[in-house]
Amino acid sequence: MVVVIFFVAGLCPCGTGLAGQIIAWGNNDNGQCDVPDGNDFVDISAGLSHGLALRSNGQIVAWCSNELGQCSVPDGNDFIAISAGSYHNLALKSDGSIVAWGASKGDVLDVPDGDYIAISAGAYHNLALKADGSVVAWGSDSAGELDVPDGNDFVAVAAGWYFSLALRSDGSIIAWGSNEAGQLNVPEGNNYIAIAAGGKHGVALRADRSVVSWGAIEATVIRPPSQDFKAIAAGSNHCLALLSNGSVVGWDCGEDGQVDIPSLINDQRNIFIAIAAGDRFSIGIYQGQQRVENQWYVSPTGSPYGDGSPDNPWDLTTALGSTLVEPGHTVWIADGIYHGPFVKPAIPSGIEGKPIIYRAMPGHRVTMTADKMERIVLKNYADYVWFWGLEVTIDGAEELGLWGNAVKQDEGIGAKYINMVVHDCPNRSGFYVSGVGTEFYGCLSYRNGRWADGLAHGLYCQNRPEDINDLKDLPWMDFFDCIAFDNFGWGVHSYAEYSNMANMLYDGVVAYGNSIGNFISGGNGHDDNFIVCNCFTYFPHNERTNAEFGYNSAFNGSLIVENSVFLGGESVVSLHNWQNLIFQNNTCYTPNGLLLSITTPDIVFRYNFDNNRYYLDSSYLASLNGLDYRTLVLWQQETEWDLGSINDVGGPKDVWVFFRPNKYEPDRAFLIIYNWPGNETVYIALSKLWGVKKYQQYQYKIVSVDDIWGEPIAEGSIDDKYIKLEMAGAYAPQFGCYLVTRSIP
Repeated sequence: MVVVIFFVAGLCPCGTGLAGQIIAWGNNDNGQCDVPDGNDFVDISAGLSHGLALRSNGQIVAWCSNELGQCSVPDGNDFIAISAGSYHNLALKSDGSIVAWGASKGDVLDVPDGDYIAISAGAYHNLALKADGSVVAWGSDSAGELDVPDGNDFVAVAAGWYFSLALRSDGSIIAWGSNEAGQLNVPEGNNYIAIAAGGKHGVALRADRSVVSWGAIEATVIRPPSQDFKAIAAGSNHCLALLSNGSVVGWDCGEDGQVDIPSLINDQRNIFIAIAAGDRFSIGIYQGQQRVENQWYVSPTGSPYGDGSPDNPWDLTTALGSTLVEPGHTVWIADGIYHGPFVKPAIPSGIEGKPIIYRAMPGHRVTMTADKMERIVLKNYADYVWFWGLEVTIDGAEELGLWGNAVKQDEGIGAKYINMVVHDCPNRSGFYVSGVGTEFYGCLSYRNGRWADGLAHGLYCQNRPEDINDLKDLPWMDFFDCIAFDNFGWGVHSYAEYSNMANMLYDGVVAYGNSIGNFISGGNGHDDNFIVCNCFTYFPHNERTNAEFGYNSAFNGSLIVENSVFLGGESVVSLHNWQNLIFQNNTCYTPNGLLLSITTPDIVFRYNFDNNRYYLDSSYLASLNGLDYRTLVLWQQETEWDLGSINDVGGPKDVWVFFRPNKYEPDRAFLIIYNWPGNETVYIALSKLWGVKKYQQYQYKIVSVDDIWGEPIAEGSIDDKYIKLEMAGAYAPQFGCYLVTRSIP
């Protein structure tokens, strides 16, 4: 049942050269979580109901049950590796010899002579790796666990309850012994770099730093963005994996809390350097009062006199301006409310390929706010800075007569706003950003803006060629999978009063229920290189325009609109004065209005409308330079456009489901549902939408995007069954938008 963890083939965990304190969690019936004091431990292992640790001076410490002598450790200070079995232990000495002690069932203590470099103790048998690359096994052989394969190309070994694993130098795994739960059915491939064996399951670390388990526990663990798994552990009925940032994840059976990682460690206030898993309990070595290289820490109670470490964090203002934060560094922000306003000065800035990242700790709600008399909550002047997972909100009572921007950036290049939630900022735009080359990804912006004069909106952005001097050098401003809804102005408002705009990409943007309109991209100057794809709108306000591309320029350059859904409005889509226009594979519908409103420039233009789907209820298909076209047939005859398009009489009748996984956080996705039958519930094949395999085990939660911290609308296990989802939100049951998250149980 025991676990041996190999960081690299042939090296024990103490090869990291790091030392720290021990912590244990889970079942403590026999005191196995009552760990010894000290901060000089370099290696750990967990048995059935006892723990084993190696100090930096080469001495061994054991604790808990000793009824069979398993805690009667040998003398000496020349040990370099340890491994705990059910009721016995192994220790490897610096001279290549092995010492065994504890219960002697099945000759498990009779160590063969040899020059060894790695060890693993199973339930009642042992494995050892020789310096020549061969494997030796001894002890009980009830299921063939001692039938070692031939060869001298092995680099790691792991012993489970009644089975064995070995890793070859070519990255393949071989297994033998009991196959009661499929523990010998190793996933195919030769890209493995570490192995661990549990009760009736195996765990392996791949070269791409992902983790897979099989047998009684089947799962594939996806690594978080910018992090790698670097160690694994397998207990009787659970698994652990250690990330490069020092945090730990656990999965499968947790009935005794063995996969409930202690909060003082999992929130990164302390950093794990080693892990071990036993029977219903887990052990870790952690380093307290230290800071991981290139990472800094902020909390609501932090101080400008702190050192940016987990135990002495900064306040947020200090973190934004400290020159100790360099390109490539990450600043982790703990949960709580931060009162601003805040300014991110131009120094320090990141550089291309090495941004400075200000990120909420995983699972933490970080709220930035300011007094209601302030116009701005967060202002950024820096280049290549990422703001990730932060909530921004401010009370802006209408009678104050103020307007401003919750998040503002007037200058700078290469900024990213990732999974931000900016909401309830009346009289202020959620975002106002005119820094070139900005990326917005997975952001929510709702109940922001100002209706009266159209001066404040959900996402108010510009990408101006004059800021770079040459259009060919202008980076793109990208909007990926952002959702703007119920804002008091426009949802997405990419507009410039006196400037040109160019290189604007909207991919997966969702805009619905905004007061003035959902989507405008264009200004009074020349607009060029706009791309709109895979976007979704829903607009119940039939007296206004839903989406508008191009605004008041006499002529614009190129626009592509494709694979998008435009629903509602007096005018569903307006297209103004483009010289080159592609409009294809889109869906348009409004119950009473105009689907397309088009004006052309007074120069030669090239348009391609095709493969679109138009729903005509009592609406007109199109207006071209003021001339109306009621039907698709007439439109095709007069323009020779849309020859491959479809006209459906009446409104849509089916349920449309769209699923948008998150690039930066793979366990997060947006779900968009158009429920035309109007039923109170719909059924979702979540496993198919997310591409979850049968052997992968995930729990899911679904919440409405207007209350992502609220109670789940649906939750459970992801399997091949359909999920019953009650439509929720202001526009239910006809339309709903949701945040879906998954986790390993």
